[in-house]
Amino acid sequence: FQTIYRDRVYSAGSGNTSGINRYSSRVAFSNVGDFAAWTTTDFIDVEDTSGEPISGLKVLNDVLWAFKPNSIFSWNENELKQRVFGAGAYNHNVIQEIDGILYTFCPAGVFATTGYQTTRISDPVDEYLKDFAVRYPDVSNNWRTVSSCFAGTFDKKYLLYIGDITRPMDQRTATTDVVLVYDTIKKNWSVWNGFTDFTFF
Repeated sequence: FQTIYRDRVYSAGSGNTSGINRYSSRVAFSNVGDFAAWTTTDFIDVEDTSGEPISGLKVLNDVLWAFKPNSIFSWNENELKQRVFGAGAYNHNVIQEIDGILYTFCPAGVFATTGYQTTRISDPVDEYLKDFAVRYPDVSNNWRTVSSCFAGTFDKKYLLYIGDITRPMDQRTATTDVVLVYDTIKKNWSVWNGFTDFTFF
C-alpha cells in the first residue's frame, strides 16, 4: 500500500519481493514531485524490538504515521520515532480520520489517537471483538496485514466491519456481517449486521 506525503509517494515494503522494498518493516519513497523516480537509498526502516511488519500508513497534521499491529511511529522527513506502544492497526484500511483524530483497530481493541496520545474506546463492544476471526489473504502476504476487517466513515461515525461472529450472550447464534459503529460526537457505540456484499465504504 502507498500514500502521498509532502509531494512524495511512500510505499510500505511487501516482504516478498527483491529490491529496495523487500523488507516488511521498510518504507521507500519517491523523488520529490516525481512519483515515477525512485532510488535505492531513499527509504526508512521502521524497526522495533517486536519485529512486526508495517500494517498501515496515514498522514495527519503534516506527519506521516507508520502503523504496525501494536505500535505507531511518526516521520517528518528528519526524524523517525516510536510514539505509541501497545496500539496500532490490523491493516491500512482500518485507519480512518475524523476531525483530526485517527481511529484504528488492532489486537488490543479500537483506539482513538492523535499519534501522540491514544485512548482505548472499545470497552462497550469487547464481547464482539473477542470473537473476531483474524484472517490473512494468502501466503504471499507473509502474515503482514489482516484481511478480515476494514473501516470507513460516515456522518462523523467510525464504521468497523468485523465479519461474521458468534453473538455475545448466545453462543448458539451466528451474527453475519457485523459492523461496529462508533459515534464520535455522542461517544457511543451501536451494532449493525446482516449487510450483504459489504466490502467497502
